Amino acid sequence: MAFGKSTAPRVLFVVSGESIAHTLRPLPIAQRLRAAGLQVQFGGRGRYLRFVEEAGFEVLALPTLPYPRVLEWQARLLHRVYRRDEVPALVEAQRTAIAGCAPAVIVQDGPDSTLAIAARAAGVPLVAISNASVIGLAGRVRYTPFHRRLHHAVQGVPQLAPPLDRGIELLRMIQTAFPIGYYLGRQHIALADIAYRQQLIPDLAELFPGEHDPTTGVFVGPLLYEPPLPRPDWWRRLDRRRPLVYVAVGSSGGAVGLDVIIAALADQPLQVVLSTAGAVDVDALPKNFLASPLVPRDDVLARASALVFHGGNATMYQAIRQRVPMVAIPGHFDHELNARAIVRAGLGRCILPFDLTAPGLRQAVAAVSADTAIRTNLERLSSCLATTDGAGCAAQIVATLATARAQQRAIAFGGMFGRGHGGVPWRRDRAGARGANP
Repeated sequence: MAFGKSTAPRVLFVVSGESIAHTLRPLPIAQRLRAAGLQVQFGGRGRYLRFVEEAGFEVLALPTLPYPRVLEWQARLLHRVYRRDEVPALVEAQRTAIAGCAPAVIVQDGPDSTLAIAARAAGVPLVAISNASVIGLAGRVRYTPFHRRLHHAVQGVPQLAPPLDRGIELLRMIQTAFPIGYYLGRQHIALADIAYRQQLIPDLAELFPGEHDPTTGVFVGPLLYEPPLPRPDWWRRLDRRRPLVYVAVGSSGGAVGLDVIIAALADQPLQVVLSTAGAVDVDALPKNFLASPLVPRDDVLARASALVFHGGNATMYQAIRQRVPMVAIPGHFDHELNARAIVRAGLGRCILPFDLTAPGLRQAVAAVSADTAIRTNLERLSSCLATTDGAGCAAQIVATLATARAQQRAIAFGGMFGRGHGGVPWRRDRAGARGANP
Protein backbone atom coordinates (compact mmCIF):
# COMPACT_ATOMS: atom_id res chain seq x y z
CA MET A 1 0.00 0.00 0.00
CA ALA A 2 1.56 3.28 -1.07
CA PHE A 3 0.65 6.59 0.45
CA GLY A 4 2.75 8.70 -1.90
CA LYS A 5 5.97 10.51 -1.05
CA SER A 6 6.66 10.02 2.65
CA THR A 7 8.07 12.70 4.92
CA ALA A 8 8.07 10.15 7.76
CA PRO A 9 5.55 11.87 10.02
CA ARG A 10 4.98 10.34 13.44
CA VAL A 11 1.70 8.69 14.48
CA LEU A 12 1.02 8.17 18.19
CA PHE A 13 -1.42 5.43 19.16
CA VAL A 14 -2.86 5.88 22.67
CA VAL A 15 -4.55 2.73 24.00
CA SER A 16 -6.11 1.42 27.20
CA GLY A 17 -3.55 -1.25 27.97
CA GLU A 18 -5.72 -3.05 30.55
CA SER A 19 -8.20 -3.99 27.82
CA ILE A 20 -7.31 -6.75 25.36
CA ALA A 21 -9.48 -5.33 22.57
CA HIS A 22 -8.41 -1.70 22.94
CA THR A 23 -4.76 -2.78 22.87
CA LEU A 24 -4.82 -5.30 20.02
CA ARG A 25 -7.05 -3.86 17.35
CA PRO A 26 -4.92 -0.76 16.58
CA LEU A 27 -1.93 -3.03 15.90
CA PRO A 28 -2.79 -3.96 12.27
CA ILE A 29 -3.19 -0.25 11.46
CA ALA A 30 0.17 0.50 13.09
CA GLN A 31 1.82 -2.31 11.13
CA ARG A 32 0.48 -0.96 7.84
CA LEU A 33 1.72 2.55 8.67
CA ARG A 34 5.14 1.28 9.68
CA ALA A 35 5.41 -0.72 6.45
CA ALA A 36 4.55 2.48 4.54
CA GLY A 37 7.49 4.28 6.14
CA LEU A 38 5.77 6.32 8.84
CA GLN A 39 7.13 6.57 12.36
CA VAL A 40 4.78 4.80 14.78
CA GLN A 41 4.77 4.96 18.57
CA PHE A 42 2.34 3.72 21.21
CA GLY A 43 1.40 5.35 24.49
CA GLY A 44 -0.56 4.15 27.50
CA ARG A 45 -0.19 1.82 30.43
CA GLY A 46 -1.34 -1.70 31.24
CA ARG A 47 -0.36 -5.35 31.10
CA TYR A 48 -1.51 -6.00 27.53
CA LEU A 49 0.94 -3.48 26.12
CA ARG A 50 3.41 -6.36 26.13
CA PHE A 51 1.79 -7.46 22.86
CA VAL A 52 2.62 -4.06 21.38
CA GLU A 53 6.24 -4.36 22.47
CA GLU A 54 6.42 -7.90 21.12
CA ALA A 55 5.26 -6.52 17.76
CA GLY A 56 8.30 -4.25 17.78
CA PHE A 57 6.75 -0.90 18.71
CA GLU A 58 8.09 1.57 21.23
CA VAL A 59 5.72 2.26 24.11
CA LEU A 60 5.63 5.67 25.77
CA ALA A 61 4.53 5.69 29.41
CA LEU A 62 1.46 7.92 29.12
CA PRO A 63 -1.12 8.34 31.91
CA THR A 64 -4.65 7.27 31.01
CA LEU A 65 -7.93 6.83 32.84
CA PRO A 66 -7.62 3.81 35.18
CA TYR A 67 -9.48 1.00 33.44
CA PRO A 68 -10.98 -0.48 36.63
CA ARG A 69 -12.83 2.85 36.95
CA VAL A 70 -14.28 2.32 33.47
CA LEU A 71 -15.44 -1.19 34.43
CA GLU A 72 -17.11 0.21 37.54
CA TRP A 73 -18.83 2.86 35.45
CA GLN A 74 -20.15 0.14 33.15
CA ALA A 75 -21.36 -2.01 36.05
CA ARG A 76 -23.00 0.63 38.26
CA LEU A 77 -25.90 2.93 37.54
CA LEU A 78 -24.28 6.11 38.86
CA HIS A 79 -20.54 6.17 39.14
CA ARG A 80 -18.13 8.98 38.43
CA VAL A 81 -15.56 8.13 35.77
CA TYR A 82 -13.56 11.29 36.47
CA ARG A 83 -13.00 13.10 39.71
CA ARG A 84 -12.99 16.87 39.30
CA ASP A 85 -9.54 17.37 40.80
CA GLU A 86 -7.85 14.76 38.58
CA VAL A 87 -8.93 16.17 35.20
CA PRO A 88 -6.39 19.05 35.14
CA ALA A 89 -3.55 16.71 36.13
CA LEU A 90 -4.47 14.13 33.48
CA VAL A 91 -4.85 16.74 30.75
CA GLU A 92 -1.51 18.36 31.59
CA ALA A 93 0.34 15.03 31.81
CA GLN A 94 -1.11 13.90 28.50
CA ARG A 95 -0.40 17.27 26.83
CA THR A 96 3.20 17.17 28.03
CA ALA A 97 3.69 13.62 26.71
CA ILE A 98 2.15 14.57 23.35
CA ALA A 99 4.36 17.64 23.05
CA GLY A 100 7.41 15.54 23.90
CA CYS A 101 6.97 13.07 21.04
CA ALA A 102 5.49 15.64 18.59
CA PRO A 103 3.17 13.39 16.59
CA ALA A 104 1.44 14.55 13.43
CA VAL A 105 -1.71 12.61 14.38
CA ILE A 106 -2.95 10.75 17.46
CA VAL A 107 -5.03 7.58 17.10
CA GLN A 108 -6.99 6.72 20.24
CA ASP A 109 -8.53 3.41 21.24
CA GLY A 110 -10.00 3.81 24.69
CA PRO A 111 -12.44 5.89 26.74
CA ASP A 112 -10.19 8.82 27.79
CA SER A 113 -12.12 12.05 27.21
CA THR A 114 -9.21 14.06 28.61
CA LEU A 115 -7.05 12.96 25.67
CA ALA A 116 -9.20 14.98 23.27
CA ILE A 117 -8.61 18.09 25.38
CA ALA A 118 -4.88 17.41 25.65
CA ALA A 119 -4.60 16.83 21.91
CA ARG A 120 -6.45 20.08 21.22
CA ALA A 121 -4.21 21.96 23.63
CA ALA A 122 -1.15 20.50 21.89
CA GLY A 123 -2.58 21.34 18.47
CA VAL A 124 -2.54 17.73 17.26
CA PRO A 125 -5.47 16.12 15.37
CA LEU A 126 -7.02 13.11 17.10
CA VAL A 127 -8.73 10.15 15.43
CA ALA A 128 -10.67 7.71 17.64
CA ILE A 129 -11.40 4.05 16.95
CA SER A 130 -15.01 3.81 18.14
CA ASN A 131 -17.52 0.96 17.88
CA ALA A 132 -20.78 1.70 16.11
CA SER A 133 -22.54 0.87 19.39
CA VAL A 134 -20.52 3.46 21.31
CA ILE A 135 -21.34 6.35 18.98
CA GLY A 136 -25.07 5.71 18.87
CA LEU A 137 -25.49 3.72 15.64
CA ALA A 138 -26.95 0.64 17.31
CA GLY A 139 -30.09 2.06 18.88
CA ARG A 140 -30.84 3.62 22.24
CA VAL A 141 -28.82 2.42 25.20
CA ARG A 142 -30.70 0.38 27.80
CA TYR A 143 -29.52 0.36 31.40
CA THR A 144 -32.36 -1.46 33.16
CA PRO A 145 -31.39 -5.02 32.01
CA PHE A 146 -28.15 -4.82 33.99
CA HIS A 147 -29.56 -4.01 37.42
CA ARG A 148 -31.54 -6.79 39.02
CA ARG A 149 -34.34 -4.78 40.66
CA LEU A 150 -34.90 -2.58 37.63
CA HIS A 151 -34.81 -5.61 35.33
CA HIS A 152 -37.49 -7.42 37.31
CA ALA A 153 -39.56 -4.22 37.60
CA VAL A 154 -39.71 -3.63 33.85
CA GLN A 155 -40.45 -7.29 33.21
CA GLY A 156 -43.67 -6.72 35.13
CA VAL A 157 -44.37 -3.27 33.65
CA PRO A 158 -42.49 -3.00 30.30
CA GLN A 159 -43.59 0.59 29.69
CA LEU A 160 -41.41 1.65 32.61
CA ALA A 161 -38.22 0.81 30.70
CA PRO A 162 -37.98 3.77 28.25
CA PRO A 163 -38.44 6.58 30.81
CA LEU A 164 -36.17 4.82 33.32
CA ASP A 165 -33.44 4.35 30.73
CA ARG A 166 -33.66 7.96 29.54
CA GLY A 167 -33.58 9.30 33.08
CA ILE A 168 -30.56 7.18 33.98
CA GLU A 169 -28.86 8.22 30.74
CA LEU A 170 -29.35 11.91 31.56
CA LEU A 171 -27.99 11.49 35.10
CA ARG A 172 -24.98 9.53 33.87
CA MET A 173 -24.21 12.14 31.22
CA ILE A 174 -24.33 14.93 33.79
CA GLN A 175 -22.21 13.00 36.25
CA THR A 176 -19.65 12.07 33.59
CA ALA A 177 -19.54 15.52 31.96
CA PHE A 178 -19.42 17.68 35.08
CA PRO A 179 -15.70 17.26 35.90
CA ILE A 180 -14.79 17.82 32.24
CA GLY A 181 -17.13 20.79 31.92
CA TYR A 182 -15.81 22.31 35.13
CA TYR A 183 -12.26 22.06 33.83
CA LEU A 184 -13.15 23.45 30.39
CA GLY A 185 -15.03 26.35 31.96
CA ARG A 186 -12.15 27.27 34.23
CA GLN A 187 -9.70 27.08 31.37
CA HIS A 188 -11.92 29.13 29.02
CA ILE A 189 -11.74 26.45 26.36
CA ALA A 190 -14.77 26.06 24.11
CA LEU A 191 -16.90 23.05 25.03
CA ALA A 192 -16.69 21.99 21.39
CA ASP A 193 -13.04 21.09 21.96
CA ILE A 194 -14.11 17.92 23.75
CA ALA A 195 -15.26 16.66 20.32
CA TYR A 196 -11.87 17.38 18.72
CA ARG A 197 -11.76 13.95 17.14
CA GLN A 198 -12.89 11.93 14.18
CA GLN A 199 -14.18 8.36 14.32
CA LEU A 200 -12.92 5.21 12.63
CA ILE A 201 -15.73 2.67 13.04
CA PRO A 202 -14.39 -0.93 13.11
CA ASP A 203 -17.72 -2.51 12.19
CA LEU A 204 -19.69 -3.78 9.23
CA ALA A 205 -22.17 -1.16 8.10
CA GLU A 206 -24.52 -4.07 7.25
CA LEU A 207 -24.84 -4.86 10.97
CA PHE A 208 -25.49 -1.23 11.95
CA PRO A 209 -27.57 0.29 9.14
CA GLY A 210 -28.60 3.46 11.02
CA GLU A 211 -27.92 6.95 9.70
CA HIS A 212 -24.61 8.57 10.60
CA ASP A 213 -22.60 11.64 9.62
CA PRO A 214 -19.81 10.55 7.22
CA THR A 215 -17.92 13.80 7.80
CA THR A 216 -17.17 12.78 11.38
CA GLY A 217 -17.05 8.98 11.16
CA VAL A 218 -16.36 6.31 8.56
CA PHE A 219 -16.99 2.57 8.64
CA VAL A 220 -13.57 1.14 7.88
CA GLY A 221 -14.53 -2.47 8.58
CA PRO A 222 -13.50 -4.84 11.41
CA LEU A 223 -9.98 -4.61 12.81
CA LEU A 224 -8.93 -8.16 13.65
CA TYR A 225 -5.57 -8.96 15.16
CA GLU A 226 -4.49 -12.04 17.01
CA PRO A 227 -1.09 -12.03 18.72
CA PRO A 228 1.22 -14.94 17.89
CA LEU A 229 0.19 -17.19 20.77
CA PRO A 230 1.58 -20.73 21.02
CA ARG A 231 -0.98 -23.48 21.08
CA PRO A 232 -1.73 -24.44 24.69
CA ASP A 233 -0.39 -27.66 26.19
CA TRP A 234 -3.89 -29.11 26.13
CA TRP A 235 -4.33 -28.62 22.38
CA ARG A 236 -3.54 -32.25 21.58
CA ARG A 237 -6.21 -33.36 24.04
CA LEU A 238 -9.02 -31.75 22.07
CA ASP A 239 -11.71 -34.38 21.51
CA ARG A 240 -12.59 -34.00 17.83
CA ARG A 241 -15.42 -36.51 18.14
CA ARG A 242 -17.52 -34.08 20.19
CA PRO A 243 -18.96 -30.72 19.13
CA LEU A 244 -16.74 -27.89 20.35
CA VAL A 245 -18.23 -24.89 22.16
CA TYR A 246 -15.94 -21.92 22.63
CA VAL A 247 -16.61 -19.78 25.73
CA ALA A 248 -14.83 -16.42 25.51
CA VAL A 249 -14.35 -14.21 28.54
CA GLY A 250 -13.15 -10.71 27.69
CA SER A 251 -11.27 -8.19 29.81
CA SER A 252 -14.30 -5.87 29.87
CA GLY A 253 -17.33 -7.31 31.62
CA GLY A 254 -16.89 -10.77 30.15
CA ALA A 255 -17.06 -12.79 33.36
CA VAL A 256 -20.75 -12.03 34.02
CA GLY A 257 -22.64 -15.30 34.52
CA LEU A 258 -19.53 -17.41 34.11
CA ASP A 259 -20.46 -19.71 37.00
CA VAL A 260 -23.81 -20.47 35.34
CA ILE A 261 -22.14 -20.99 31.96
CA ILE A 262 -19.71 -23.49 33.46
CA ALA A 263 -22.51 -25.33 35.28
CA ALA A 264 -24.62 -25.43 32.11
CA LEU A 265 -21.92 -26.95 29.92
CA ALA A 266 -20.28 -29.21 32.52
CA ASP A 267 -20.41 -32.95 31.86
CA GLN A 268 -22.29 -32.46 28.59
CA PRO A 269 -21.39 -34.38 25.39
CA LEU A 270 -19.42 -31.29 24.34
CA GLN A 271 -15.80 -30.24 24.26
CA VAL A 272 -15.64 -26.79 25.86
CA VAL A 273 -12.71 -24.43 25.33
CA LEU A 274 -12.64 -21.44 27.70
CA SER A 275 -10.48 -18.33 27.43
CA THR A 276 -10.53 -17.05 31.01
CA ALA A 277 -8.70 -13.68 30.85
CA GLY A 278 -7.60 -14.70 34.35
CA ALA A 279 -11.16 -14.72 35.71
CA VAL A 280 -11.38 -18.34 36.86
CA ASP A 281 -9.26 -21.07 38.43
CA VAL A 282 -8.45 -23.41 35.56
CA ASP A 283 -7.79 -26.37 37.87
CA ALA A 284 -11.34 -26.22 39.25
CA LEU A 285 -13.07 -26.62 35.87
CA PRO A 286 -15.14 -29.68 34.82
CA LYS A 287 -13.43 -32.49 32.93
CA ASN A 288 -14.87 -31.54 29.54
CA PHE A 289 -13.34 -28.04 29.79
CA LEU A 290 -9.94 -26.99 28.44
CA ALA A 291 -8.86 -23.49 29.38
CA SER A 292 -6.14 -20.83 29.27
CA PRO A 293 -6.08 -17.09 30.03
CA LEU A 294 -5.73 -16.48 26.28
CA VAL A 295 -6.25 -18.99 23.49
CA PRO A 296 -5.59 -18.86 19.71
CA ARG A 297 -9.13 -17.77 18.89
CA ASP A 298 -9.06 -18.31 15.14
CA ASP A 299 -7.82 -21.88 15.55
CA VAL A 300 -10.49 -22.62 18.15
CA LEU A 301 -13.30 -20.95 16.21
CA ALA A 302 -12.32 -22.87 13.07
CA ARG A 303 -13.37 -26.03 14.95
CA ALA A 304 -16.31 -24.60 16.94
CA SER A 305 -19.98 -25.37 16.47
CA ALA A 306 -21.06 -22.48 18.74
CA LEU A 307 -19.63 -19.48 20.58
CA VAL A 308 -20.80 -18.36 24.03
CA PHE A 309 -19.36 -14.94 24.81
CA HIS A 310 -19.81 -11.46 26.24
CA GLY A 311 -20.69 -9.66 23.00
CA GLY A 312 -17.32 -8.01 22.42
CA ASN A 313 -16.58 -6.45 19.05
CA ALA A 314 -13.47 -8.39 17.98
CA THR A 315 -14.75 -11.81 19.08
CA MET A 316 -18.05 -11.19 17.27
CA TYR A 317 -16.29 -10.52 13.97
CA GLN A 318 -13.92 -13.44 14.35
CA ALA A 319 -16.98 -15.66 14.79
CA ILE A 320 -18.59 -14.16 11.70
CA ARG A 321 -15.39 -14.76 9.73
CA GLN A 322 -15.37 -18.41 10.83
CA ARG A 323 -19.18 -18.74 10.42
CA VAL A 324 -19.80 -19.74 14.03
CA PRO A 325 -23.30 -19.27 15.56
CA MET A 326 -23.30 -17.11 18.70
CA VAL A 327 -24.98 -16.92 22.08
CA ALA A 328 -24.22 -13.51 23.56
CA ILE A 329 -24.47 -12.92 27.32
CA PRO A 330 -23.65 -9.21 27.57
CA GLY A 331 -22.09 -7.95 30.76
CA HIS A 332 -22.99 -4.30 30.15
CA PHE A 333 -24.93 -2.05 27.78
CA ASP A 334 -22.18 -1.67 25.16
CA HIS A 335 -22.00 -5.43 24.67
CA GLU A 336 -25.79 -5.62 24.69
CA LEU A 337 -25.91 -3.31 21.66
CA ASN A 338 -23.67 -5.74 19.78
CA ALA A 339 -25.87 -8.60 20.98
CA ARG A 340 -28.92 -6.84 19.56
CA ALA A 341 -27.14 -6.58 16.20
CA ILE A 342 -26.39 -10.32 16.34
CA VAL A 343 -30.05 -11.14 16.94
CA ARG A 344 -31.28 -8.60 14.38
CA ALA A 345 -29.02 -10.09 11.68
CA GLY A 346 -30.04 -13.66 12.56
CA LEU A 347 -26.56 -14.75 13.67
CA GLY A 348 -27.49 -16.14 17.07
CA ARG A 349 -29.23 -15.38 20.34
CA CYS A 350 -28.90 -13.03 23.29
CA ILE A 351 -29.49 -13.97 26.94
CA LEU A 352 -29.48 -11.08 29.38
CA PRO A 353 -27.50 -11.82 32.55
CA PHE A 354 -30.47 -11.90 34.94
CA ASP A 355 -32.34 -14.24 32.57
CA LEU A 356 -29.43 -16.67 32.37
CA THR A 357 -30.09 -20.22 33.58
CA ALA A 358 -28.21 -23.45 32.94
CA PRO A 359 -31.13 -25.14 31.10
CA GLY A 360 -31.78 -21.99 29.07
CA LEU A 361 -28.16 -21.76 27.96
CA ARG A 362 -27.98 -25.43 27.02
CA GLN A 363 -31.13 -25.01 24.93
CA ALA A 364 -29.77 -21.87 23.24
CA VAL A 365 -26.45 -23.52 22.35
CA ALA A 366 -28.23 -26.53 20.87
CA ALA A 367 -30.66 -24.31 18.95
CA VAL A 368 -28.09 -22.01 17.33
CA SER A 369 -25.82 -24.96 16.46
CA ALA A 370 -28.63 -26.66 14.53
CA ASP A 371 -30.20 -23.55 12.93
CA THR A 372 -29.64 -23.59 9.16
CA ALA A 373 -30.95 -20.02 8.78
CA ILE A 374 -28.22 -18.79 11.12
CA ARG A 375 -25.64 -20.63 9.03
CA THR A 376 -26.96 -18.98 5.87
CA ASN A 377 -26.80 -15.53 7.44
CA LEU A 378 -23.27 -16.18 8.68
CA GLU A 379 -22.20 -17.24 5.19
CA ARG A 380 -23.54 -13.97 3.77
CA LEU A 381 -21.89 -11.72 6.35
CA SER A 382 -18.65 -13.70 6.29
CA SER A 383 -18.45 -13.08 2.55
CA CYS A 384 -19.17 -9.42 3.18
CA LEU A 385 -16.44 -9.22 5.83
CA ALA A 386 -13.95 -10.84 3.44
CA THR A 387 -14.32 -7.88 1.08
CA THR A 388 -13.29 -5.34 3.73
CA ASP A 389 -9.81 -4.18 4.59
CA GLY A 390 -10.28 -2.38 7.89
CA ALA A 391 -6.59 -1.95 8.66
CA GLY A 392 -5.79 -0.76 5.15
CA CYS A 393 -8.65 1.73 5.03
CA ALA A 394 -7.85 3.10 8.49
CA ALA A 395 -4.13 3.30 7.70
CA GLN A 396 -4.81 5.22 4.51
CA ILE A 397 -6.96 7.76 6.36
CA VAL A 398 -4.44 8.19 9.18
CA ALA A 399 -1.50 8.45 6.76
CA THR A 400 -3.31 11.11 4.73
CA LEU A 401 -3.98 13.12 7.86
CA ALA A 402 -0.43 12.66 9.15
CA THR A 403 1.17 13.64 5.86
CA ALA A 404 -1.03 16.71 5.53
CA ARG A 405 -0.25 17.69 9.09
CA ALA A 406 3.47 17.25 8.59
CA GLN A 407 3.41 19.31 5.41
CA GLN A 408 0.96 22.03 6.37
CA ARG A 409 0.82 21.91 10.21
CA ALA A 410 -2.92 22.53 9.86
CA ILE A 411 -5.62 20.40 8.23
CA ALA A 412 -9.34 20.36 7.58
CA PHE A 413 -10.96 17.01 8.42
CA GLY A 414 -14.14 17.28 6.39
CA GLY A 415 -12.84 16.27 2.98
CA MET A 416 -11.03 13.24 4.35
CA PHE A 417 -14.02 11.81 6.20
CA GLY A 418 -16.74 12.87 3.79
CA ARG A 419 -17.71 11.89 0.31
CA GLY A 420 -14.30 10.45 -0.53
CA HIS A 421 -15.09 7.37 1.58
CA GLY A 422 -18.86 7.45 1.33
CA GLY A 423 -19.22 6.52 5.01
CA VAL A 424 -18.94 2.79 4.29
CA PRO A 425 -16.13 0.23 4.48
CA TRP A 426 -13.65 0.01 1.66
CA ARG A 427 -14.02 -3.21 -0.26
CA ARG A 428 -11.70 -5.46 -2.17
CA ASP A 429 -13.01 -7.05 -5.34
CA ARG A 430 -12.22 -10.66 -6.17
CA ALA A 431 -8.95 -9.62 -7.83
CA GLY A 432 -7.86 -7.80 -4.68
CA ALA A 433 -8.33 -4.22 -5.91
CA ARG A 434 -9.81 -1.80 -3.40
CA GLY A 435 -12.75 0.44 -4.06
CA ALA A 436 -15.74 1.99 -2.36
CA ASN A 437 -18.67 -0.23 -1.53
CA PRO A 438 -21.43 0.41 -4.08
